[in-house]
Amino acid sequence: MATEVIPAETLEAWIADVCDKLQSADLGASMNECLPLLSEGFARNFLNQAGSTGGGWPARKRVGDGHELLNETGALAGATQVGGSGNVSETTGRTLAIGVDKSVRDGGIPGAAAHNFGYPDKNIPPQREFLYADDETLDRMAETIADGALEAVFGS
Repeated sequence: MATEVIPAETLEAWIADVCDKLQSADLGASMNECLPLLSEGFARNFLNQAGSTGGGWPARKRVGDGHELLNETGALAGATQVGGSGNVSETTGRTLAIGVDKSVRDGGIPGAAAHNFGYPDKNIPPQREFLYADDETLDRMAETIADGALEAVFGS
C-alpha cells in the first residue's frame, strides 16, 4: 500500500480553510433545533423540582397550598416552553436566547426572575431555579451544534 505524503503547506492551508469556515458558519438551523431541547429540559426541571446543583427547591412557607411548587396554574412552566404564552426565544446564526417575558400584557410572568433567582428582600422564597440546562440537555445541544458545524464546513 502506497502512502501519499501531503506537504505541510497544503495541510496548513486546509486547516486554515476549515477554521475560517467554522468561524463564519451559519448555525441558525442548529440553534433552532436546540430550542425544543431546552424546552424539554425546562419541563424536567419542573418535574424534578430541583435546581442546577441537583438539590430540591426550598419548601414553601405555607404548608398545604395543594399544588406543586411554582405550579399553581401551570403558567410559569408553560412560559418556559417555546411557543408558550410568555416565552421569549430568539436565535441567530450563532446565538440562542430563551427566557420568560415579565410583561403581563404579552402573557409573561412578572415574578419569574424572582422565583428563578430568589429575592429575599421582597419576601420571595429562596431561589427555585427552573430556567437552566442540565448536563443531558447541554450534551444534546452540543451534538446538534457540532452536526450543524460539520454540515456547514464539509457539506452533506
